[in-house]
Parts: sequence; structure tokens; C-alpha cells
Amino acid sequence: MPLLKNRPDNRSNPLPVHLWQANILAFLLLFAIGAGVLAIQMHGLSRTFLNDARDHARLAAGIIILNARHAITSQKVLKKILEKQLGNTAAFVNYLDQVEPFSTSELSAFAKEAGLAGVGIIRSDGSATQGPDNWLSDHGREVCSKHAGLVRFRDRHLFVHAVIDSETGTCVYLGIRADDIEKLHERIGLENTLKQIRELNGIAFAYFTQGKAGKNNNSHVTQKENDATAVLTRRDGIPVVEVTMPAGSGQLILGMDAAPLFATRVRLLRYFIMFSAVLLTVGTILTYVLYRFQKAYLRKVRAYERRLADQREEAAMGRAAAGIAHEIRNPLNSVAMGLQRMQFDTRGEKESQKKLLKVMLKEIRRTDRIISGLLSYSRPITINSRPVVLADVFREQVELASQATLAQGITVSSNLQECTQTGDPDLLRQVVSNLIKNAIEALPDGGEIRASIRCQGEYVRMVMSNRCGEDNTVDHERFFEPYFTTRTRGTGLGLAICRRIVEVHGGTINADVHQGIFTVTVTLPVDARVGADSTAT
Repeated sequence: MPLLKNRPDNRSNPLPVHLWQANILAFLLLFAIGAGVLAIQMHGLSRTFLNDARDHARLAAGIIILNARHAITSQKVLKKILEKQLGNTAAFVNYLDQVEPFSTSELSAFAKEAGLAGVGIIRSDGSATQGPDNWLSDHGREVCSKHAGLVRFRDRHLFVHAVIDSETGTCVYLGIRADDIEKLHERIGLENTLKQIRELNGIAFAYFTQGKAGKNNNSHVTQKENDATAVLTRRDGIPVVEVTMPAGSGQLILGMDAAPLFATRVRLLRYFIMFSAVLLTVGTILTYVLYRFQKAYLRKVRAYERRLADQREEAAMGRAAAGIAHEIRNPLNSVAMGLQRMQFDTRGEKESQKKLLKVMLKEIRRTDRIISGLLSYSRPITINSRPVVLADVFREQVELASQATLAQGITVSSNLQECTQTGDPDLLRQVVSNLIKNAIEALPDGGEIRASIRCQGEYVRMVMSNRCGEDNTVDHERFFEPYFTTRTRGTGLGLAICRRIVEVHGGTINADVHQGIFTVTVTLPVDARVGADSTAT
């Protein structure tokens, strides 16, 4: 295992535990800022549009009011002109009638010549003449009796003016066609003005109401300023800004097309959605990267702490092993020599006693091997790198173990590539030897050991597998813990020593159990100095 005592303590400057959560909060803050900016822009856009609509309505109201005033003035002027013209004509007709009374045909001719619709005379003695005949029926007497002056008959399209002579009491009434005058009134009237305003670009509707308009229940944005109320609503599914302004005795209702406002809103909302999508994508990717980075960092810290704990444990084990070797090995040697002496002098002993002596010597030797393994595991490892072919090492160890494999009925099948690398041949022999012994001990009833060695660029990979009876639920990392074993007579140090040797070469070793097959994978660098120090404790 590489020395760790000279490494800097990464825990002195730990990474924030919730860095990815802070990243999420940062992106949520950016999203909130974007949503706030969108809301402000939406509100400002609506306010600007409402102000613009109110200004247009105020301008339209001014135009309508001005046009209405002009229409009223023109009507007054036209009335005076008609009254003056028709009054003079009536006085002339009354003068001629006093000289010689008119007949119907003469009045008809006079009316045609003067461009009148008709002329009628009601004299003081009650006699009446009108021409053309019956052009006003009996309405002439009604006009004269009411002293109505200029009267408009809409159904007949006539203007009739009656003049009564104060001296004689004779009433002369004249009629003139109102077609041209009505066209003039329509052209300068309120309805025509509203019609022309409705035809303007951006105007949805315009009309004039008497009294105060009711509230629109479909409105959702209202702004009132200087008695002008602007309401953002819908009419027949079309978005409009309905502006209500006082105009004289009534109110002007003007509808401004709000489609550009809604189009701008949709465009802003689309931009916000695109911004949110990009923000969500970037945030998700960055959060995932930070999360994986933090996980990797925490795994690295835990691995570092685990290696540090293992190193401390191994150091303590080394000190304990030295004491055990000193306190136990010498007495064991003495006991072993005494047992050997007793074994040589067994001429009068029973056969059962001889067997007991053999068992005792065997157990003492096994105990001595355990102590030797403990010392080997706790002793610092120094590698002496030189060229070595791992395939040759494997064949050599298989040959040395051939007696045990033949005795247990074990076959070894291998697929080996000749890979030259640098490393310590003795230490690599120990690794291969421990793995083969571990496989042989796992197959007491015979079986097959499979092995392969592959050259993979800058690394050499060796894979060994054999059938075993271990449960798949065993934590595979525990296989490399000191004294962990699944056999009753194993020391549990073989794989632990293999791991130390492999790691001091800068490699890795992994174990796996799948469907009753135990597989060990050893990966070593071609150059043993890659990723490793030369000495490990």
C-alpha cells in the first residue's frame, strides 16, 4: 500500500456539502429574477398601451366634439339662410297674391321656376291655394296655425317655412327639398364622424351613448385618469382596450385594437419560456455535474480516510506482530523441539500417543505459519523493479502447485499473453502463489481454475476464477480485509497481502462472486513506478 503519511490532509479544506443544492437555489433565484422582470415588462407594456389608447380616445373625442359643434353651427347658419331666403320669397308671393290671387297652376309654375317643392297660400278670408296641388295636404294649415317657422318633414324629405302677414293675416308657406341638406347633415353629423373613426387603423369600435355606460364584467385591467377610463377586455373574442370618455351630455366609447399588445405579450412570454428552458437545461446539467463531482470527491475523501485507517491498523498490527513473535515464537520453538525429542523416543509408547504427538507438531507448525503470515503482512514492502513476464510467473507457480492440484482433481486452463513489464518478480510470485493456493483451498472436491493474462496498452490484466460456495450477498471489499475468510482453517491474510503488493506496484485488485463463481481481477501497470511509491507499510 502506498505511503499516506506525506499526503496533504484534504479534509482541512472540505468542499461544501450541499454545493449542488446551492447551485439549484442560484438557478431558482435567476428564474425568479427573470419572472419578476417579465412581470414588470408586462405591467409596463399594459400601462403604456392603456395610456396610448386613452390619448387616442381623447384625441378622437376632441375631433367628435369639434365636429359636433361645427355641425350645430352649420345647422343654425343653414336654418337662418333658409328662413331668410324662404321668407323673402314668401313676402314676394304674398305681394303678387294681393295684386291678383294665384291659381293652383300659377303657384305650381312659380314653385318650379323658383326651385321649390311647392307653395301654399291661406288667405284671411279662409280661402287656400297650393301648387302643385296637394303637395303638403292639410299640413299647410297646421304649419300656419302653429307659427312654426321652419319645419322639417322627415318622411317627405321637406323643409317648410311659413310666413304670416301681420297686416292682412295671410299665411304663405313654401317647401324646399331636403335631400341635399340631409346629405350635408350626414356628412358632417356625429354618425358619419364615428363611422370614419371606426375605419381608422387600430380602432375596433366607436359609438356615443347618452348618460353613463355600465361596467364591463369581462375586463381585467383598468386605468382611470382625468375622467377617462381604459379597460383591457375582449369583444367577440378579440382583445380590445375599451376607453370611456365624457363627451357633452353623453359618453364616447372607443375600442382600440389590443392585438399588438397581446402579440407583444405572447412574444415576451415565448422569450421567457425559451430563457426558462435554457436556464433549466443548463441548471440541470451543471447541477448534475456538481452532484457527480461532489459524490466523486466524497468517495475520494472516504477512500482516503479508509486507507488512512487501514494504514493505522496495519501499523498497530505490525507492532502487535512483533510482540507476538517475540513472546510466542520462542516458547513455541521450545515446545516443538520437545515434541520432536519425544517423537524420536517413542519405542515404548502407544500408537495413539504417537498420533497425538504428530497432531500437536502439525498444529504448532500451523501456528508458526500464522505468525509468519502476520509478520509478512505487517512488514514494510520494498519493490525491486526489473523486467518480468507475468505469464512465466504464472506457469512457474502452477508447476509448483501441480502436486496439490493433481491430488484434489483440479485442472488449470489458461489463456496467457506474453506481456513484459517492470516489477518485483518475487512479490509478483507471492501474489500468483497466494491466488492459486486460495483457489485450490476453495476446491477440496476438485474443479477447474481458469486464468487469463491480457496486454491492454499501459496495463497488464490477469483474471482468475473458480467455483466457490460463498453467498453473493458477501461484501466483496471484505475479501481483502486482514483475517477475513470463509473457510474454517484459513488465516485470512492471503488476499490482504496480495492487495498490498498489487497496490505498491500501482495496480488494483478486485474480487467478485457471481452465480457461484469467484473471480479475482488484477490490473498492473506496465511500469511499476506509475501511480506508486517504491515502499509501503
